[in-house]
Amino acid sequence: MNPIEYPISHQKSLLLFLSGWLGLTLLSFVFFFLFWAFGMVIVGQEQITLFLQSNTFLSTVNFLVYLTLFIFALVTTYRGWIVWLREIITYSRWVKGIGYGFLVIISGALLGIFYDLLGIQTTDNVNQETINTLVLELPILSFITFTILGPIVEEFTYRVGLFTYVAKRQRWLAYLVTLTLFGFIHFNFLSANLLNELINLPFYLMAGFLFCYIYEKEGFWVVTLAHITNNLISILSILWLASGGLSS
Repeated sequence: MNPIEYPISHQKSLLLFLSGWLGLTLLSFVFFFLFWAFGMVIVGQEQITLFLQSNTFLSTVNFLVYLTLFIFALVTTYRGWIVWLREIITYSRWVKGIGYGFLVIISGALLGIFYDLLGIQTTDNVNQETINTLVLELPILSFITFTILGPIVEEFTYRVGLFTYVAKRQRWLAYLVTLTLFGFIHFNFLSANLLNELINLPFYLMAGFLFCYIYEKEGFWVVTLAHITNNLISILSILWLASGGLSS
């Protein structure tokens, strides 16, 4: 199976990856400084300090960062939208995307069962714990960020960007590099429980591999719909469990 022909240039693929990969951190610092600078003037040091330490600020910054990267990706790939729009209006693309999304979910569940058989206890890592907290405190903003903007930006960054760039040279290396980086962006190196981070890492690596496969086989919109479906079910599960789940 040869990589499909992607509707953007080699240089733009690299630009998408670098902007998405580095932009998450750089833009977070930029928005932090802007909120701090304006807050110092408008509400004072004590109030802005409390706000900068709150989950409301974290959720707001996540939204603004992903929104900025989303707009940048749209502008960067504007020529490719003629091809992509033809894909998204196709009914079969939606069916495949949602179906693949459940495949990613089922694969994660099977890995969890395998861990249980080995006697390995799994708990949420720092990345997932943070998402859980933000979803419960600010569900609407978190839904937009993690279900819509996040998956689209990550697909632009790691599939249209990194995978496309490397696959034009070496297909197997594209899989290895992309799934590895995709896995480790969900890894917290400063966690007090690095063992738990390592136990959770295979879930993200497996998802990264599947997203690369789906992208190569079916294209941008199918893998994006798969990613959105995966995140949507995850967020709905968080809200459902918080409401009482089966006990309700």
